[in-house]
Amino acid sequence: MNPDDRTTHGNESERKGCERVRSRLDELIEGDLGALEAARDRGHLEACAGCAREHQAGLAWLAALQSGLEPGADELAFARDGLGARLTL
Repeated sequence: MNPDDRTTHGNESERKGCERVRSRLDELIEGDLGALEAARDRGHLEACAGCAREHQAGLAWLAALQSGLEPGADELAFARDGLGARLTL
């Protein structure tokens, strides 16, 4: 994650919202969350610029993959940063 994308929140609840959304961003993008969970995460995206940027980059990455276009720098960063978190040894 780019340090500039980190959101500085004033309270623990907002920080936990970022952690929650970012940990399941793939599921949100792919439509794998339930309606209530997706609505909760979308509400966070409306209030958090850093998480919203990551969400937009993920949507662009998915669209590029689906259309066969080469992804741009933001989309590649999304894939690179998220890939390490998804790999387990």
